[in-house]
Amino acid sequence: MPVTFLEPTAEAGRPVEAYELFADTSGPIRLGLIANAFPDGVEFMDKLEAELSAALPQATFRRYKKPNVAPATEDLIEVITEGRDAVLAA
Repeated sequence: MPVTFLEPTAEAGRPVEAYELFADTSGPIRLGLIANAFPDGVEFMDKLEAELSAALPQATFRRYKKPNVAPATEDLIEVITEGRDAVLAA
């Protein structure tokens, strides 16, 4: 029986946009991590925090979990960003 190999990659539909880091990571950095209430969001943030901790040993983390998938309220955003240099949501 012959084997057929399929190439699953496609041509890029849009040009790649370079990501520019805006937070200074040369010294201590305070990061907020918020799980957006989607399945496995907390587990993803666990892995992300582990990877970031290894790459940024000077970082401290504060974790948050949204109660539902609705957009964050202004009050919640204020709580999450207070005292943080950057916040990552997933």
